Amino acid sequence: MQKGRTNHPFVESSENGLGIGKVTAITGETATVEYFRSPVDDEPIRKQVSTNSLSRKTLYPETRAYYRNPETGGTEVGRVLHYQRDDECYLVRFPNDESRLIHSDELQVRCALPITEPTDHLASQLNETAFWHSARSEFVRHLLEQHRVSRGLSALLSSSVEIVAHQASAIQRVLLDPFQRYLLADEVGLGKTIEAGVLIKQFAIDEPYDHTTLVIVPETLMIQWQQELTHRFHLGHLLDESIHLVSSRNQAAIKQHAATAKMIVVDEAHHLSSWAWSTIDSERETFELVSRATNDLGRRVLLLSATPVLHNEKSFLAMLHLLDPQVYPLDSLDSFKERVQLRQEIAERMMDLPGRGGSKRIVESAK
Repeated sequence: MQKGRTNHPFVESSENGLGIGKVTAITGETATVEYFRSPVDDEPIRKQVSTNSLSRKTLYPETRAYYRNPETGGTEVGRVLHYQRDDECYLVRFPNDESRLIHSDELQVRCALPITEPTDHLASQLNETAFWHSARSEFVRHLLEQHRVSRGLSALLSSSVEIVAHQASAIQRVLLDPFQRYLLADEVGLGKTIEAGVLIKQFAIDEPYDHTTLVIVPETLMIQWQQELTHRFHLGHLLDESIHLVSSRNQAAIKQHAATAKMIVVDEAHHLSSWAWSTIDSERETFELVSRATNDLGRRVLLLSATPVLHNEKSFLAMLHLLDPQVYPLDSLDSFKERVQLRQEIAERMMDLPGRGGSKRIVESAK
């Protein structure tokens, strides 16, 4: 293919991340693609790529396009309005509402590489009207405000949930910890499921190719969790692929996914933990299965429970055992009860101090 008019010059190659370029020549199975960075650059960037890696690209409406006017010799900046496939032309809107139909061969669009010298670009008066700057500035201010409120958590911004300060604080505390093994012990209605959903989604965002997650919930909560992950956190496409939602009674499914899970989430964890001392073999075996799966301290573990520790020491010890089996062995129940009683006495004395009040939520972590 010689230089000049082509069937459709705009292409993208899967062999590099340079974005949109133009085919200028084809030799056998190799194509030469030119990448346009800026009108002030003397030479375009040329790359040799396989023709099999190329795909045609049609410029979307509002794409910024550059046109070198043959009459003036200057470069004009416009916005694509429409593409006419029959004659390979684009309707481009230039400043002062001037629209022209220009063949694709005569247009250039910037590739994915940054401009090397922004000052040269500005000196050539290739920037657009201040109207666009004002619109973009307002958008940037709004985006920065969202990041401030969400504390930079992309999972919060991309989920259909209302951001609450105490939830963002708990989520951030977990994410900043190199050992993400936590018990979320909010009271009922304070948003444990939302916190867990955001942490699951953040894991999927941070590790897009290695975020296998096992979520163990009571059978009665299976539908609720499926709906939450699908509609609130938009993770429906990952269910049964990399995020596995299973019933706490489904020992076979837990065994199937526990071995490869990088993150294990257990809702109503006090129920499953109480099985550590169950006289029913299947329940005790299920707890032991989960215990073996969480034994690796490098694995993320998130337990959800609204059960207070006082008068539920056995279940609470078993939950902490899932977080750190060395610090909280199951055979230390008597000493654990003493520690709980001592902590209760200290808490009651703290409540008696002037200006002190009770806390409605705790976040427990195991190191």
